Amino acid sequence: MSPSQLIFDISLQAKYNPEDFMVSKSNNEAFDYISSWPKWVDMGVFLYGPAACGKTHLAHVWAHENQAVFIKAADLPTVDVAQTPLYIVVEDIQKLTPKSSESLFHLYNYLYQKKGNLIVTSDTPLANLTLSLKDLKSRLSRLVSLQMKSPDEDLMRLFILKLFSDLQVTVLDNEINYLASHLNRDFKYVFHFIKTLNNRSIAEKRKITIPFIKLVLGDK
Repeated sequence: MSPSQLIFDISLQAKYNPEDFMVSKSNNEAFDYISSWPKWVDMGVFLYGPAACGKTHLAHVWAHENQAVFIKAADLPTVDVAQTPLYIVVEDIQKLTPKSSESLFHLYNYLYQKKGNLIVTSDTPLANLTLSLKDLKSRLSRLVSLQMKSPDEDLMRLFILKLFSDLQVTVLDNEINYLASHLNRDFKYVFHFIKTLNNRSIAEKRKITIPFIKLVLGDK
């Protein structure tokens, strides 16, 4: 492994700490409602928004309060409903298969009977999902539907500042603003770009300036 690869591997790691979740106009409605637990008006939440908008991180904010278990939609058929805890996050239900749809149907009914709580996440609204079980869609329609939008520029700025802070790297406001306005508004993309930018800065012994950012962006 080369020194530059080593830097890439250890410089920054994805974190879902509740205290690191950043609120802006793009997610404040979802954040406020989910943070109001256990005073929810229904047993659960249908949380939807584009990939990498922060749905998983927000679900971790809730899970921090009750040690909720995360289950991928594809893994639902392996779940023993009778052995599950009462607080569940089911991720990526746009990937449900007929078999996993049936499993989610039974899981929903179990949590409803036991007075548990459920968050399901999806890249698309419920109305746009094609589900093999009509009864499942009926159940999910009872959940409170909350939308998370792509990060706005204010949230991008906060996220980029946090990443550089984790790296213990000082970057000036002009550079932060440039990054916030020019990077794709996708947390995963930004996360990996900042890692790459920092590694290039170290390897080439250059400060992170707007010309250097443009250079690295041009290599993408």
